[in-house]
Amino acid sequence: MADIMMQPYTYEPNILPSGGKNSDSIPYHCSPTTVRSIYWNWTKVNSTAIQPCPGGTTGFAKWHCQTSNLRQAHWYPSNPDLSECRSVWLTSLEQRIIAGRDPLVSITNDLAQVTSSKTLYGGDMMITTKIIQKMTEKMSKDIQTVPDTRQREAIVTEMLMDVAKTGSNLLDSSQHPSWRDLSYKEQMSVATSLLIGLEENAFLLADTVRSKKTVNREFKNILLSVRVLDTKSLSTEKFPSSDMKSEWRASNDSIELPKGALLENSDGNLVRLVFVAFDRLEEILQWQPDAVESGIFNNVTKILNSKVISASLGKGRHIQLKEPVKLTLKHLTVENVSNPTCVFWDYTTNSWSEEGCHIETSSSNLTHTVCYCDHLTNFAILMDVHAIYLPIPHEIALRIITYVGCIISITCLILAITTFRVFHGLQSDRTTIHCNLCICLLVSEIIFLLGIGQTENHILCGVIAGFLQYFFLCAFIWMFFEGFQLYVMLIEVFEAEKSRIRWYYCFAYGLPFIIVFISAIIYPEGYGTNRYCWLQAENYFIYSFVGPVIVVIVLNIIFLAMAIMMMCRHASNSVAMKNKEHSRLASTR
Repeated sequence: MADIMMQPYTYEPNILPSGGKNSDSIPYHCSPTTVRSIYWNWTKVNSTAIQPCPGGTTGFAKWHCQTSNLRQAHWYPSNPDLSECRSVWLTSLEQRIIAGRDPLVSITNDLAQVTSSKTLYGGDMMITTKIIQKMTEKMSKDIQTVPDTRQREAIVTEMLMDVAKTGSNLLDSSQHPSWRDLSYKEQMSVATSLLIGLEENAFLLADTVRSKKTVNREFKNILLSVRVLDTKSLSTEKFPSSDMKSEWRASNDSIELPKGALLENSDGNLVRLVFVAFDRLEEILQWQPDAVESGIFNNVTKILNSKVISASLGKGRHIQLKEPVKLTLKHLTVENVSNPTCVFWDYTTNSWSEEGCHIETSSSNLTHTVCYCDHLTNFAILMDVHAIYLPIPHEIALRIITYVGCIISITCLILAITTFRVFHGLQSDRTTIHCNLCICLLVSEIIFLLGIGQTENHILCGVIAGFLQYFFLCAFIWMFFEGFQLYVMLIEVFEAEKSRIRWYYCFAYGLPFIIVFISAIIYPEGYGTNRYCWLQAENYFIYSFVGPVIVVIVLNIIFLAMAIMMMCRHASNSVAMKNKEHSRLASTR
């Protein structure tokens, strides 16, 4: 039976497992580390360490120490279990709901505000979704006592907005460590509770509205649309609609409900409909999230490769449709993936299922999948993974090599630039080209080191990708001038009276600016990916960089070939001249 340690203890290095020998024994302890603001001391193999939760929370955190196949002690899983860690302020909110003295709208507003700024833990995620469901149940009863229809609608709308904002806060990248505090099953359960709570709140508003109305709200990670439609003016309903912001419509994700499906689910003369699109939810509801998180994809066969989008015609109902709903979902990655499958989130099993959905092959392509489903719920795309991703130790090793290599390169570039600037006797058009090439490479590598992984902020990531594209293009243009200047030096007998360097500057820094500017105007979403701050490969956007680079390489090859031909011709002429001179001297003698 595993030992449970309530307090940290001192490691005794001479103790070995019973019956073991020094050469063959497995390491006896997991090394100390600090994770989630908790210090984890030396812990025996096959034991579970228990520590108090971080300040401001109640409960205890747990982490198990075990051995790997390589007979080395390590903490398992990759993150400690903080499912019992609950913030004091959340417990206070829950007590306010039970007491019933404060308006629910006030409590939901506090919940939305605090979750946007406070650090949450695993237990907080669980209790937050429970609070949302409790408030929804209580509001559905309390709202009946409000006589005025407009007032009821205003109260429910305000509560829904706060609940949606809270959901968006939970999905934010800053809160992803909080999800990792939970086990896989707990993550799926909390995510399901969040989906149900948001849907129930949305239908609470839809049921309150007594006439045709549409309520659209956009949050950082959630796009919400509650629609009450008149059956007399029905047509195909599409989400997101044309009046939504470009950030959500840029991916071309959409869901379309045919008129027939709406009519068969009407309530009198009205149809009540709720659409929701989620950002970053796919990172939580992954097919095998533990493997995805650790970077070991060797045994992963599928990944969730789209955003999650939802449509509902009734609260908590798995509605079957006579006419199928049409889904168009963009692939988050197009590399090393294939065989897309349309799936929906099954609330009963907390897992993805493909029942009732099929792909429209003729309309699908490399970047998007079109499918039809005969029911409504939360949808996404699963795809097969063919790549074998590197385990984390190898990835860390490659990252270290990259950083060390870049630092060495930056040091050498600084020395080269200093040399070109300090020694005035070296000044010429050619050394100016060398110097500018070094400057562009220096700036590019510094931006790469500091910004390539800044994916949390989409805008900042896009700006970094734009600067990387610009300075790398500048570097390639200066490389072109290296070849061009070499060719010019070979064909010019005398050095040109006027330097071309001014034109070189205009071309080398102006043309890349025009390319980046036009690219950003045409497709601004192409800057920044989920993994790196670089150009997206989808829609051939990467060719805004690759295209000019290929042109530069081809031109340099041409100039090199011409230079070699001229040198060979010059060598042949020199030999001919020497032979002619020898003949003349011989005839003179």
